[in-house]
Order: sequence, then structure tokens, then C-alpha cells
Amino acid sequence: MKTALILLLLLVARPKGDLQASGFEFTGKRKYNLQESLRKFANKNVLLIAKALKNDSGLTLGDLRDVTGLSTSALNHALYDMKNADLVIVDNRRYYLTRYSIVLLDTLDKLRHNIIEINDDELFLPVSP
Repeated sequence: MKTALILLLLLVARPKGDLQASGFEFTGKRKYNLQESLRKFANKNVLLIAKALKNDSGLTLGDLRDVTGLSTSALNHALYDMKNADLVIVDNRRYYLTRYSIVLLDTLDKLRHNIIEINDDELFLPVSP
């Protein structure tokens, strides 16, 4: 898992212009832009929706509105972005996280946990090899 976290950090830290390095072909048929997908989770509404769907998959728009407290407009905007990034799919008017989304969420949670464990005074000090 450490390798995945290091890979994640390297990809997020790449310059914006390096699009070739940020796109990965996982299946050979579909190309994912990992940087763009991770940026979606920086949106608090996207993160709120993703956490709601992770806890209770298969929610309708009304269910999501009740659980998150977001307006229909805010939900529609965030879900549109999430669908375009392949983070959610819709089946019979119910929203589900993709496996891709769950892997990213789990990795971000582990990353947050690892950062929280570091003493605030040491967090931004240089590290020697």
C-alpha cells in the first residue's frame, strides 16, 4: 500500500502540463486521468456525496439530498462531474460508486491518516534519505 501512496503523491505533484504522465490505462480500453479524478474529491460536495454513497450504496437523488443536505442543484452539478470522471454510475435512478472511486477514497483516507499522525512541528521539515 505504501507504493500506492507514493504513486498517488507523485501523480498529484506532477506539473499541470504533463498530461501524458497523469493518464493511466488500467484496462487497455479506457483511459483514466488520475489527477483530474483526485481533484474532484477536493470539492466538498463531491466528497460528501462519495462518503454518503460509500456508507449506503444505491441512493436516489432524493435520498442523497436527505443524507447530505445539499440542494438539488448542487447535487446535480457534483454528480455530473462525478459521472464524467467515472466516479459514480447511475442504474435505475440510483447512484453507485465505481470501484475506481472507492480505491481513490480509501487511498485518500489512508493518506489523511498518515499525515495526521505526523507532529505538526515536523510536517514540513526536510527529510534526509
